[in-house]
Amino acid sequence: IVGMGIHYERRGPDPTTRRLGSLLVYLFMFQVGVGTFNVILAVPVWLQMFHLFCADLVWLSLVLLTAQALSLPQDASKT
Repeated sequence: IVGMGIHYERRGPDPTTRRLGSLLVYLFMFQVGVGTFNVILAVPVWLQMFHLFCADLVWLSLVLLTAQALSLPQDASKT
């Protein structure tokens, strides 16, 4: 997931694709951090639910980035 995000963040053919790539990377890293915090401290249920919400945001950004990348013309996606 991070590899795909970094690829499109650096080599995306348009600004929207680059922004979605960086959003995916940052959300994924944030979600991993919240999950680590969650496991180490055995936090309450509300933070566990926030961790699941972050996972949903990562999934949503991955779907949006994939849709944006696949909607590009064939020659524009070969950058």
